Parts: sequence; C-alpha cells; structure tokens
Amino acid sequence: MHSRSFPNVSLGVLALALAYHLGASTAHAVAGNPIVGLGPGVAQYALTAVCSDGDVYGSTGANNWTHIGYVFSGGATSVQQQTLGSVKVRYR
Repeated sequence: MHSRSFPNVSLGVLALALAYHLGASTAHAVAGNPIVGLGPGVAQYALTAVCSDGDVYGSTGANNWTHIGYVFSGGATSVQQQTLGSVKVRYR
C-alpha cells in the first residue's frame, strides 16, 4: 500500500509547486495607493480608510469615498545626523 501512495504524494507536491510557480510569476502588485489601515468611521462616515501616502478617506455608502484629511500633517521629520555627545547633552 505504501508503494502506491508515494507516487500520488509526489505528483501532488509537484502539482502544487508548479501551480505556485505559475501563479507567482503572473501575479502583479496593484498600481496606485494601497490601503494600509481600515477602521470604523468618524462623524458621518461609516468606514474610514488610511492609504500608504497618508491620505484618509471616509465612506458614506457603497463606493462613495470622500477625502477627509492627511495623517502626516505634523511637518517633516529631521534627518540630520547627530553625534552621541550632542544627544547626551540634550537629554541631560
């Protein structure tokens, strides 16, 4: 009985590997601005979505999305490189 099941298992694994290989090569990412967060709505909106670039949209119904605001409105983040000594002096 074991001798008959081995070829079946082997062919099954080969079929899965082939299906994954073909599917992975033809699948592409969605172009545009992907949604990274989804939650309950605020104010009159039933649903709120946050996109990867920081835009926030609210839904009032089926396919009725309105731009509410922007998440990253606090200004730019400082990228100036600092030394360990200057950080120690600042936080003493």
